[in-house]
Amino acid sequence: MVLRRHFLKKTAAGLVAIPAILPMLSCETKAESAVAEADYNCVLTPQQTSGPFYFDTKLKRSDITEARPGLPLAFKVRVVNVQNCSPIANAIVDIWHSDKDGLYSGYPRQGEKRIDTSGETFCRGHQQTNADGVASFLTMFPGWYPGRAPHIHFKVYMPGNSFVTSQMYPPWEIAKEVYNSPLYAARGQSPTTYTSDGVLRSSDLSKLTLSLEKEGEGFKGTFVVGVKV
Repeated sequence: MVLRRHFLKKTAAGLVAIPAILPMLSCETKAESAVAEADYNCVLTPQQTSGPFYFDTKLKRSDITEARPGLPLAFKVRVVNVQNCSPIANAIVDIWHSDKDGLYSGYPRQGEKRIDTSGETFCRGHQQTNADGVASFLTMFPGWYPGRAPHIHFKVYMPGNSFVTSQMYPPWEIAKEVYNSPLYAARGQSPTTYTSDGVLRSSDLSKLTLSLEKEGEGFKGTFVVGVKV
């Protein structure tokens, strides 16, 4: 289940280049009200593959950047029960995605240069939802890799009860802006679009879109996950 509104506030200067280390955005204050006060539809979130790059880091943390370079992305995930549209507290939200260069932590032989990130844990972590069903994360805008459009993986579960495994997708126009920015431009635009992405092709993109807006040097966003309890 996903908020259906997204927008990007553009400035005359466009996207701003940032230092190699991500500046801190306040996950607890920047996007909290947007999720807590948003009107949303209680729609079941489609299941999608966890892909080949999942492993449980057992790292409970909000900031998952590990100081890797990229445009900052602070976003909230709200988990709701679609049967009565109520928030679900104490659910575990596990997030993982590639860095700005399309590399996942913890795996060998990635990309054209066959880069080995074995033993690393960047862009991975989990949080537990609060009384409002909200978990917050600070990360970077994900890069692309061959065959896939930009996306962020997630699992939502409780001990003994797995609710959903799926992926969220930033608005395409925002992804294009990001991939033209100085930190990302060397790799160019994603050759795989949302219409040609084989994983996304069988799902409703409107239910998997991460709602984003510009926030300082990066972005803040919201995503609502609808599950059956």
